[in-house]
Amino acid sequence: MEALSILESKHNVDWDYDGEADVLYISVDSPKPAVGIDIGEGVVVRYDEVRGEVVGLSIVGIREKMLRELSSPLRREPWGVRGAGWIPACAGMTGAGACAVSRGA
Repeated sequence: MEALSILESKHNVDWDYDGEADVLYISVDSPKPAVGIDIGEGVVVRYDEVRGEVVGLSIVGIREKMLRELSSPLRREPWGVRGAGWIPACAGMTGAGACAVSRGA
């Protein structure tokens, strides 16, 4: 299987939120034509077949997902320290661009 290139070099990341549709669009550099690959749970990866790179994500139902995660007692204060934050869904992943989600005190 061929490896995907995901943020291996510096890029600008841009985003747009459609509140009516409750969709968060995240683009690497400016939005560009790409193939959408539904990877489940309302997440669509936008992939540039010519360059072999992930160029964005669309997350459907982001408001509900965030409210559910923020209200979950299992996610809140996981280390028992007030304001410590929460563990992202991609905890333990490694490699360039694997995950950069954090919430501090």
